Amino acid sequence: MKPAQEYTIGEVVRRLSREGFDISEHSLRVYERKGLMKPVSRQSGRFRRYTEADVRRLVSILKDLALGFEMADIRQLESEAERIHELRRRLAQGEISKEKARALLEELQFAKSCVRKYYKVVSAVKEREKFFADMGKDLEAAEDILYRMR
Repeated sequence: MKPAQEYTIGEVVRRLSREGFDISEHSLRVYERKGLMKPVSRQSGRFRRYTEADVRRLVSILKDLALGFEMADIRQLESEAERIHELRRRLAQGEISKEKARALLEELQFAKSCVRKYYKVVSAVKEREKFFADMGKDLEAAEDILYRMR
């Protein structure tokens, strides 16, 4: 089995910059300190090494931040995702009963539906902000034309 591809912090930043994300090495370290990203492995105990899964997680974080989510909200979303994963693992290994799993799953599905609604609201707000920003630019251009006509 081939070892998984790993990236240095600089390689991750360059890759995501090419993909259109505005991120720095410092920001990536902050996300780790703030608990948005799990601590990654370190080469010889010093240099951070990121896997493809870490990069996908970072892309998700950047998209959430761009939508206006706060860091605490993103941490909560990640926590819920981890709970679902752990529930599946424990159920598969027979560590919990189906009844308990069903009750936990219903709770998590409700949380997931709330998150989806929240995403929709935030996305709609962002779309409206862009609409009004564009309208403002159009208004400024029209005012400029009227000013020149005087």
